[in-house]
Amino acid sequence: MNNYIPTNLDEIIYPNASTELRLKAIGAGSIDSHVIIHGPRGTAKTTTANLLANAIGGPNAHIETNFSTLLAMPDLLFYLKQACHFAKLTTGSKCFLLFNEFDNFKGTPYQLWDAMDQIDRSDLMLIITTNDLMAIHPSIRSRCRLIEFPAVTASAMLPRAQAILASNSLALPDAQVLSYLKGDERFGDIRKYLDLIDELLLIQKSRMAFPQWGGQKPSLTVAKP
Repeated sequence: MNNYIPTNLDEIIYPNASTELRLKAIGAGSIDSHVIIHGPRGTAKTTTANLLANAIGGPNAHIETNFSTLLAMPDLLFYLKQACHFAKLTTGSKCFLLFNEFDNFKGTPYQLWDAMDQIDRSDLMLIITTNDLMAIHPSIRSRCRLIEFPAVTASAMLPRAQAILASNSLALPDAQVLSYLKGDERFGDIRKYLDLIDELLLIQKSRMAFPQWGGQKPSLTVAKP
């Protein structure tokens, strides 16, 4: 499944054109903004956050990820100013705070929003992912651009699924692949869809017949023709 992980922002499955436009504008540096990417599990929030930092800061971007350690520091502002200076010297870009599943933080991150106010966004960028937006302190939410990644529909997954299948020399009609994907649509989880794609590729490799489609999921128990 690691082979299917997007390598740039163009490969992300966006919920709509507006979200894609905003994230790519941020990634291109056209918008300086702190960001919260929120939505249910399995919608590529963490992957998107990582790619966003790399799109702006390059492959060697200075990224801080351990929010528990950082927010326990007695003088977070001083530390972050030093980190931003170091990032400029070593990467030519800003320092990134990439806090995945920040809803797990227990406490009041007053030092964080103080730093966000005192350090210019050209020097520091906060990127948060969360499954529960309302668990993020309102003082942090108000300082960030909110970007929702809702459950992934079968239709949204179809282009990515077909690209993966094509790269493995498997060509199936869109309607057939979409029918299979709809069998897992209730989860809205990209990982479930990728498991299904693996099933299709295994069926191909085993030279087994693909099942009838119309809501039926592929299965390795299908009898050989």
